[in-house]
Amino acid sequence: FGCIGDPVNVASRLEGLCKFYGTDIICSGDTSAELERDGGADCFLCRKLALVQVKGKKEATWVHEVMAFRDEGHARRSSTATAETKLLEELAEAYESARAAFHAASFGEARAFARKVLERWPGDLATRRLLEDIEEVAHKTQEELANWTGAVVISEK
Repeated sequence: FGCIGDPVNVASRLEGLCKFYGTDIICSGDTSAELERDGGADCFLCRKLALVQVKGKKEATWVHEVMAFRDEGHARRSSTATAETKLLEELAEAYESARAAFHAASFGEARAFARKVLERWPGDLATRRLLEDIEEVAHKTQEELANWTGAVVISEK
């Protein structure tokens, strides 16, 4: 037996994005929403990475990194959360500021946020990728950005 079909193809492409973004676990926006449903946000720490268009797909999809499992499902800012989880929460929040500015086409602000993230977390490959995306579009004219969606096209499998 084998698995075939569009969901399997997308899952395979998402798996390949782990190395690209330097993450251990990547999931789609739909899966992230399911993780957050019914209190799951208390169990899993996720960060929205990017809007990507993977090879073989015409539509872009949001991808999220599952960064940590929260101990015992404690609330997000619980005093019992581990120090490591709190650092990951800070990274996720700082990254989100840069990512949101990028998708709002506020490239100078996005660049400044991304650089601040890299000052504190220099090994965060996802932020390095975001900064590359920012630099790629920051010099474009308004006319060139007219149809810009913020999607990152991933041509590799």
